[in-house]
Amino acid sequence: MLWVSAILLMLAGCSHTAEKVEYWMSYDDIELLASPSDTASVIEKKSGRVSPFEIEGRDSTGQWGRYKVSGGTFSKMVYGWFPLEEMIYAGSNDPEERLETYVVNAKDLPAYKHPKVNKKDCYFTLHQGDTVLATATSGSWIHIYYTKFGQTGRQREDYGWVQASQLQKIDSLTRDGLREQKLASSVTARAGGKEDAAYLEARQKHHKVYQSVAVVIGYIGMAIALGLLVFAIRRKKFWDVVVIFIMGLLIVGLSQAIEISAWYFAFFLPLMAYIVTYPLLYINKTSRLSTYVFPVLALLAVAGYLMMNTNILHPTFWRVLWFIVLAGACTVETFWIRNRKEKDICPHCGYYGKHTTDGREQTGSTTSYGTAKEDQYLNTTRETVGNTEYITKHYNRVTYDTKKTTRFYDVHRTCMHCGQPFLNFEESTTTSKTKRS
Repeated sequence: MLWVSAILLMLAGCSHTAEKVEYWMSYDDIELLASPSDTASVIEKKSGRVSPFEIEGRDSTGQWGRYKVSGGTFSKMVYGWFPLEEMIYAGSNDPEERLETYVVNAKDLPAYKHPKVNKKDCYFTLHQGDTVLATATSGSWIHIYYTKFGQTGRQREDYGWVQASQLQKIDSLTRDGLREQKLASSVTARAGGKEDAAYLEARQKHHKVYQSVAVVIGYIGMAIALGLLVFAIRRKKFWDVVVIFIMGLLIVGLSQAIEISAWYFAFFLPLMAYIVTYPLLYINKTSRLSTYVFPVLALLAVAGYLMMNTNILHPTFWRVLWFIVLAGACTVETFWIRNRKEKDICPHCGYYGKHTTDGREQTGSTTSYGTAKEDQYLNTTRETVGNTEYITKHYNRVTYDTKKTTRFYDVHRTCMHCGQPFLNFEESTTTSKTKRS
């Protein structure tokens, strides 16, 4: 489909970053100027921070860095200029740039915002064995770049000044090289030695495949949302495509952030299957088929991911239980989505849309009775014995008789395409309780 290809190209263009970006730090407040000159007007005063500014180019002298203030895609770009002599170089996005690499010798090594010892200036602490890249030097101090992966699989990047005497030079690495090194060590360290290293590496490779597919599907979702916008409006399903677009954005962003195999990644998979099968709803002959294809695709993807993530192929009680819990939760998610889509498909012509609702009528009900116990708060007493005060809260256990009623309804609807009437089925449950005397 040409329109899908065109939109994907547009989205790729929107997400494209500058060909060369340099990272520069300013831990102190710094002025952003309108042009590369000391006499230029000030656009704004930027607060000092522990994350780098992205410099997208330099002036002819190389002393000023161009920084994007705002704009892009659909609005005019606004740029400002930083005096680089007042900043600290922190590397670039050049995959070929190699930086001197050091390992930390000290048990604990504080990293400061400035090249001097000041406890109030300490930003974070490195530990013995940590590997860092050197981006700048000042006397006996080295400005370093450090990265690691947290428990959620997200990458964290830190910068700071450390004493050179506490470091030992070992090699030179690129930023990507250090990142891959830390990712690999993080993967095997997360299990604390409880899992075989070969399995953990295989699980990580498996996750990377899912991660790559997720990013592609996220972009496809945004393209589908834009491509079906007019059709969705005609069918009164505008909010459908808004949700699809938002889902695409979230899947792209979060999938790229979750770089280590994680159980909660499985909950993205039904959303990805929904995006892929959503266009089938707009073809009358395949709309009903989508309500079967979607859950099958979603659950197969979930099962494939969780089998590796939980190591279910080498079962233990806890692995099996964890697999069942996660798979069950993803199944609930999948069929919740499916049921919301299925009710808007005309059973006569297969047209998907927000059909007219002509009221509903109750067709039956069921009632069940039971009991429930609750602890009802009474009061709090305080007693002092010696230098210790004992606080006791008192409760009274109360028994209730419960009544649970489920009502069933026929919802009368008329197809907005063929005009034929059809029924949806709904139910609602209410629970009441009466305190026993």
